Amino acid sequence: MSYHVERLKNFFREQVRTNPQLRNVNPDRLTVANLALNVQTRFYEGYFGEDRVRKAMREGAELRRRDPQGYQRQIDNWAAHHGELRRLGMNTVRTVETLVSSDLAYAVGSLRDSELLDNRPAFQTDLYDLTSRRQRDNLKPLKTRGGVELADRLLAVRAENTTHLETSWVARGTNYSMYNLERGLSITWEGILNDEFDEYGDAVYQLGQAAARTRAWLIVDAVRRSANFIRLPAGGSGPNLDNIEAASSYLGQQTVDGATYSRNLTDIYVPGFWRAIANRSVNGATVVVVGGAAGDIQRVNPSNPAANTNVHVEEVMAELPVDPTEFPNQSNLDWIAADPAKKPVEFAVHSLFAAGPRILTRLPDIIELDNMGSFSEHVIETKISDVAGAEVKDKTAVLLVSGRNTI
Repeated sequence: MSYHVERLKNFFREQVRTNPQLRNVNPDRLTVANLALNVQTRFYEGYFGEDRVRKAMREGAELRRRDPQGYQRQIDNWAAHHGELRRLGMNTVRTVETLVSSDLAYAVGSLRDSELLDNRPAFQTDLYDLTSRRQRDNLKPLKTRGGVELADRLLAVRAENTTHLETSWVARGTNYSMYNLERGLSITWEGILNDEFDEYGDAVYQLGQAAARTRAWLIVDAVRRSANFIRLPAGGSGPNLDNIEAASSYLGQQTVDGATYSRNLTDIYVPGFWRAIANRSVNGATVVVVGGAAGDIQRVNPSNPAANTNVHVEEVMAELPVDPTEFPNQSNLDWIAADPAKKPVEFAVHSLFAAGPRILTRLPDIIELDNMGSFSEHVIETKISDVAGAEVKDKTAVLLVSGRNTI
């Protein structure tokens, strides 16, 4: 048995032996439950970020020492966020946490509560700036809340002694569905004995990162599927000044169903390949030569028309391949130009996952650490689940620009 597990086993056996309140508790189950909590902690670190998890656990420890009753009230208030822990048995979880001075239950409640207020996981992305959020309690297809558009954009002058003039509207919206998203891992008891448990924790950490990456990918996928896509003669030069200006002009003058819309290009979202070019484009200035026949030649640096454009480098846009059969002419060199103030993308989650993706952990029914034999159920299984989807609801405010030259 690995030193890590052997040490845990002996610790919990000693606690049960010396504590009358634990007389009927199986110490080996406490050991395995502790391993499961370690795995879950790695998932939360992957999704929310290691610093945030550790900070939340420190806050819990502080509150527990300073105000035990207040700590318990807070744990009770966050009971709705403890579904994963309840599957391990809350009595077992609380016993383990008490014995090892862990505050994971507090951290889970705190982090999942914050996810409801600001859904920004550890995976670095600003794509959520483009989204408005909604929740559903079922998996029926949704229709984006694209709003309504009036046939007349202005109020009319009403002449004296006349009635008002009627107008009409058209509702806008696109149907889409949420996806049931899952990945799982398992580790055998032999794997634990061979000192692979830390590697298993690292793999679960990566699953947490994958869950966050998947939510960001849903937004990019929605833009690829539904946003307007333009190809520029020098698209292969990326988001240089000319191409940013072209995208800005496109967003600034659009006609939809006979109505003209003007959106402001304030943000671009680029794969890492274009980081330097994008930053140089928005931070530099164009040198213009004036004068000559009418006077002395001068070099002037006018203000950069793209100077106020925000650049967001999105690794998910570069890392995931683009299927040429599904998205002809598109590639992972494409970039997004948008007016995020209009929240052009709708991001939907099932209400059960409103506080983030969930981790499900299954422990073996038979736990005898000294006599595991060859039972197939001596396995710890972990599954990450999420239900979410995204769709463009306002095509006038988001644009996908090709990163290749027009052929």
